[in-house]
Amino acid sequence: MRPIVELDELKSIELNIMKSVHEFCVANNIQYVLSYGTLLGAIRHKGFIPWDDDIDIQMPREDYIRFEKKFPEWGKERGISVVGPHTKGNEFPRDLLKVCDDKTLLLEKSYKSGCQLGVFVDIWPLDKVPRKNSLKDKLWVKYVQLMSRIALASDIDHKSDAYNHLTFGKRAFVSLFGIFNAKKIVLKQEKISKKNIDVEDAVFISFQVGKTVYEPKDIFPAVLHIFEDTEFFIPNNYDEVLQRVYGNYMELPPIDQRKPHHIQDVYMR
Repeated sequence: MRPIVELDELKSIELNIMKSVHEFCVANNIQYVLSYGTLLGAIRHKGFIPWDDDIDIQMPREDYIRFEKKFPEWGKERGISVVGPHTKGNEFPRDLLKVCDDKTLLLEKSYKSGCQLGVFVDIWPLDKVPRKNSLKDKLWVKYVQLMSRIALASDIDHKSDAYNHLTFGKRAFVSLFGIFNAKKIVLKQEKISKKNIDVEDAVFISFQVGKTVYEPKDIFPAVLHIFEDTEFFIPNNYDEVLQRVYGNYMELPPIDQRKPHHIQDVYMR
């Protein structure tokens, strides 16, 4: 196997995966938008943030379910697979999907699950919370968020560098909940996350990353925007979305923070 050491080569593989995801979603009427640092890169840099090393997108839960069901057969013919909590024999115990290039191997050293991955694009589900949420709904949100944290904590390898770089409080949390079965926790979290999937008067929330709430009108209808040499869908009101997550998002971070955050050992098979 040949190691992939250049960030540009990693980005090129991720971009090709994303092009396939976009093609499939358009053909099957599945909604998605670029999210987090990928969305920030699209607006501020017209592509990848120069020092970034991943692609993130979001889908409403109902589109996410359809994607997980339909994409594997379509992607198999193109050398692309989906890895997630329901992948038989290769489960990734987190409530998200990783769309992987099968010609590559990515060694994720931080987790105990030992899931086999390739270079990937992350897909995060957007769930619903009633707009006029009751105390019961607010407690439900906190419960789902806690389940998400426990699922992550229960899979972190105590011998990994990721664990060693955690704060004392986070290491204590991982130690306390590390005894749980990550797969069982994430399947339970996924089930309860769907509680409001059919609610009409609702806002979007991503339980897996922070707790930012989005108005549906700020996300959809999505619009096409340039990203590197192609176009992908971004939120309708991207300015509001980015301000909620990053504040003054056009301001560059300090130079010492301009470095990849997720890159692992990656190889061409």
